[in-house]
Amino acid sequence: MADKTTFDVTMSLADKVLLDHVDSATIQKQQNAIKGTKTLGVTEPTLMIPVPAVEWSETPDKAKGMVTLAIRKVSVAVSITAKVMIDKAISKGSPCYVHVFEHEKRHLEAYKKGAASRCVEVRRAVADATAPQCKAPVKVAAKDVAAFKVKAEKRIEKALDETVLAAMKEIRAESLAIHTADELKKTNTICAAHLAGPASAGSPAKP
Repeated sequence: MADKTTFDVTMSLADKVLLDHVDSATIQKQQNAIKGTKTLGVTEPTLMIPVPAVEWSETPDKAKGMVTLAIRKVSVAVSITAKVMIDKAISKGSPCYVHVFEHEKRHLEAYKKGAASRCVEVRRAVADATAPQCKAPVKVAAKDVAAFKVKAEKRIEKALDETVLAAMKEIRAESLAIHTADELKKTNTICAAHLAGPASAGSPAKP
């Protein structure tokens, strides 16, 4: 039996990002649009947490009705996908469009860096929840093997979900930091014509 369990655990922002140009009403309805203001662009992330793939090592002892179990490998790729929407009333290539587009790129960069920087803690959480590892195998009655595996895999899945959700909350907060007073002032100056109207105090989307 191998003496080390392998953890292939990653968290990242998907390379492919959908950019769509939609009407203002559609943007205002998005979860990350700034309520009570006119949002000109919005980045909508979607978190995907697959069920971890667990590879087991089994050494049966038929004479004693026992099986020595260990987890050889745990694999999972957590992904954040993103969709960017920009108000179609803004002319492409205009100073306002460029400003909103670059603003949303900063949100995407925040998600990308945030996901990459948390790979270690997510991997550690999975490793801490993984038992039995190859370095510490466990003998289980043959009749209890299936139930033992289910319990172990559920424990790993729970640790992964809790850690990733907590990490995502932190990443969102980091992305929110983009909305500074200076950024709002810049938006109001560059995009004044598009912010005029009943909801005029807006800034580009918050994540």
